Amino acid sequence: MSAAAPILSVRDLNVRFRQGAAETHAVRGVSFDVGQGETVALVGESGSGKSITALSTVNLLPDSADLSGSITYDGREMVGADARTLREVRGNDVSFIFQEPMTSLNPLHTIEKQLGESIRLHQGLSGAAARDRILELLDQVGIPDPASRLSAYPHQLSGGQRQRVMIAMALANGPDLLIADEPTTALDVTIQAQILELLADLKRQQGMSMLFITHDLGIVRRIADRVCVMRQGEIVEHGPTAALFANPQHPYTRMLLEAEPTGMPDPVAPDAPEIVSTRNLRVWFPIQRGVLKRTVGHVKAVNDASVSVRAGETTGIVGESGSGKTTLALAVMRLISSEGRIVFLGRDIQGLRSKQMRPLRSDMQIVFQDPFGSLSPRMNVSQIVAEGLALHDTGDPRPHRDQVAEILGEVGIDPGAMDRYPHEFSGGQRQRIAIARAMILRPKLVVLDEPTSALDQTVQVQIVDLLRDLQRRHGLAYLFISHDLRVVRALSHNVVVMQRGDVKEQGPAGPIFDAPKDSYTRQLMAAAFGLSTDARMAGE
Repeated sequence: MSAAAPILSVRDLNVRFRQGAAETHAVRGVSFDVGQGETVALVGESGSGKSITALSTVNLLPDSADLSGSITYDGREMVGADARTLREVRGNDVSFIFQEPMTSLNPLHTIEKQLGESIRLHQGLSGAAARDRILELLDQVGIPDPASRLSAYPHQLSGGQRQRVMIAMALANGPDLLIADEPTTALDVTIQAQILELLADLKRQQGMSMLFITHDLGIVRRIADRVCVMRQGEIVEHGPTAALFANPQHPYTRMLLEAEPTGMPDPVAPDAPEIVSTRNLRVWFPIQRGVLKRTVGHVKAVNDASVSVRAGETTGIVGESGSGKTTLALAVMRLISSEGRIVFLGRDIQGLRSKQMRPLRSDMQIVFQDPFGSLSPRMNVSQIVAEGLALHDTGDPRPHRDQVAEILGEVGIDPGAMDRYPHEFSGGQRQRIAIARAMILRPKLVVLDEPTSALDQTVQVQIVDLLRDLQRRHGLAYLFISHDLRVVRALSHNVVVMQRGDVKEQGPAGPIFDAPKDSYTRQLMAAAFGLSTDARMAGE
């Protein structure tokens, strides 16, 4: 193959899925190239066909898929290739990194066994030689003290470490093309920056080509040489990254680039009452060992946290996974045990029993990260949203369906759809339904636990606007938990920065974002807004 020829060439790719008489045309006439040592990004919203296009390259699609067109890797045709040819290319020449390592790694096997299996199958190494290669790979991807991690299971590693193991598995056989499908979506901003930097370093050192699938244009700006923008199965625009970002031609590309939460929350009234506050809140989980279960130490999930939220105010809680963000919020809602003072609506609720807390529950609600996981698939929307009305008396004499219709309209869901089930809605619509379920009880405090992290950026903007509107109309107090600092900045009046259970810095959002005092806060801001990594990633 000549030096100028692309390592991967896709021409007029069409993918159809057949189920009985029904047919879904998922990818339509897609064409692009990936050159030697080049990073090409496929970007677009969920359902645009990015992942299906990537899986098509080595025919990893289910039997129901019908492929047509041409996909050549290193001059070899992959569409219609026999099993032996595909097996030689997969894992050896072309490797994949997927979005969620916990679903890609076997929970029953150690890291050594999983890496060793790939090395044995593709390189024929075993015993000490395989172990040496595994240690080399783990060191290469930045796993500290790799020898101590060989016997670890996936659940014993952090999210960032699991993703590094996935990268090590993908690199085990020295692939020429690495296909990374949303490899950083579920990671904290600091870990995300580390993974992107690692991929750029590996690309430079090994001369790899990369096909990078993402819906985050901030990542694309950092890592890609060229971009292909996909919408409804088609590439609507493509070109060099810098040129496309500077002068997008297609309206959809412009919409994606503009889809970033902006603006500031409405100011809080000077006389706004305090809805909830904590003083010296502490959550320690005992570590018990031995037959007698003696306490030998504590996991200090939250240390000495003092926060407050007034009516119409949002306090953002930020930090990496394991920093104590969600634990703090659950303690505030008295869903887990804690020590310290919690005052809700002027009443100290720390010592209240479950029965005494019940009348207060309608005034404190929570919206979770994954709306598909938190909505029962066996209940329709009307039943889901009205569930709280059966438990709490809101004083509204109207029939439940009328109240459901009103709140669905308020969150932007057609009330006529209330008899449909969660799987019949998009991710953004499901999150609106989850918000409606919380809001129908007209709470005073709403805990929002990563409510936008699983959503496309365009949908994130819609949810941010919705939350602002609901807060404006009802004077809601929000505790907003997120690792996406762009969303936090757009929503929060105050910010609490947590690390390993400690509050490192807190105060008004403006000074925290513009002039952070703590080194950890500065590290978070640099990772989120690219202050320390953009220069290094550019040109990789």
